[in-house]
Amino acid sequence: MLVTGGLGFIGRAVTKRLVEVGHEVVVMSRGAGPGAWRPAGPVTSVQADVRDRVRLTRLLAYHDVEAACHLAALTSDRDSFARPLEHYDINLGGTLHLLAALDRHARATGRPTGLAFASSGAVYGDPGTAPVPEDAPTRPVSPYGASKLAAEQAIAHQAATGLLGAVTIRHFNAAGAAADVRDRDVTHLIPGALAVARGAERALRLVDETVVREFTHVTDLAESFRLAVEHTVPGRALTYNVGSGTGVTIREVLDAVEAVSGRDVPVDPDPARSGPLVQVADSTRAQHDLRWTPEHSSLHQIVSDAWHATYPE
Repeated sequence: MLVTGGLGFIGRAVTKRLVEVGHEVVVMSRGAGPGAWRPAGPVTSVQADVRDRVRLTRLLAYHDVEAACHLAALTSDRDSFARPLEHYDINLGGTLHLLAALDRHARATGRPTGLAFASSGAVYGDPGTAPVPEDAPTRPVSPYGASKLAAEQAIAHQAATGLLGAVTIRHFNAAGAAADVRDRDVTHLIPGALAVARGAERALRLVDETVVREFTHVTDLAESFRLAVEHTVPGRALTYNVGSGTGVTIREVLDAVEAVSGRDVPVDPDPARSGPLVQVADSTRAQHDLRWTPEHSSLHQIVSDAWHATYPE
């Protein structure tokens, strides 16, 4: 199995889960190299850029890769407005280069390849309904969401050739922690709130505490990618929402952080773009087809696991 973006928060969790069930994994990242993170087990770390098609093609052939979990991407909805071309270059362009390398590998081996692709709830834009199903209109409002949707479409067209089987996972907000797998990005709500509670930051900048979001434990999300990549079918491109299905207000998240940490989380107003007022996934299809369940995704467990992993006492 190849995991692109394998040193990121979700990538580490996916790698860890694949190794746990017995897969040999090649972790690819621009930041990989000597001393790079790796779990115990059959894991090879490779430093490479997903936009380097020649390198990708050689890597697939050398390791005889059978399937890939594609997580390499820029993932900030807000930043994409200031850097739209970079988001398209990596999120769409990188996916096209990976698809081309997988295509060449499939033709060379005579064996179709599998692909689990990390997309986003941002493809729906402001869905106007909650929970949002997979057949809701896709109307992304950010360059990030648009770049992910364009990548989804390219994957579906390539799968139609029969040389690829693909499953797209539209996830929403990954959080929580698992051992040494934790989110270090304090621009994300929960890590940011934890940093404030710890005293590492003065206050959390927020637009609206009544905004409703859902959070999926990174362990549950990793399991969805494991299930997805093991259930690809050549010639088919399937799409699933993956989320807890439980909407919580930002205020409820802060209350949970304060309860777990025993400390206050002061807030400063932020006039920046806030996104949809409500965004919650309908994951019925994933639960039925993939037999996936968000068993670790209660808000308390997510916050508690993240707090204890990030700031062990």
